[in-house]
Amino acid sequence: MFELKSCGLKGQFSAEFFIVLILFVGFAAYFSMRLIMIRPIYIREVRKAIIRAESYRISEVLVNDPGSPMDWDTLVGTAGENQIERIGLLDHSQNKTNLLSEQKMSGLDNLCNGDAGYDTVKSLIGAEHNFSIMLIDKTGPLGTIECSPTKLGENAASIRRLAAFDSGNYGELIVQVW
Repeated sequence: MFELKSCGLKGQFSAEFFIVLILFVGFAAYFSMRLIMIRPIYIREVRKAIIRAESYRISEVLVNDPGSPMDWDTLVGTAGENQIERIGLLDHSQNKTNLLSEQKMSGLDNLCNGDAGYDTVKSLIGAEHNFSIMLIDKTGPLGTIECSPTKLGENAASIRRLAAFDSGNYGELIVQVW
């Protein structure tokens, strides 16, 4: 029925074939090992970039966003506190970039020191990683406001921003993310 015919090839391999095969396997192994060695460095650098971006995003939300609702600071400590969707420290009455409301800074301090504390602030900012916020009043009586978890992590990214306060004072916002 079926008949197999020989093609005339006898399964002979030349020395060049073995040399090329060894070189190919050697190069493939070398490049595979290099990729395996580079991968952890790459993943670490990508994570650092993500954390730097988040620290910048948090600082932007705090400095250049009034929050939602805009007068969220009046709801802190009241029955309407659950209506706060997002916090921001921008003074919405003057609508100037980097002009923070001292009432909102006090509201942030009250939220952070409240019942749920840091976790509430974290959800209202929309942060994925742990962070620490420090507001330092350089010229006035406000002092330092700090909001951070009880267990601090290793700093991976830190953003420092100068900001003016609606009282005429100025200070610094420091956001650290890990």
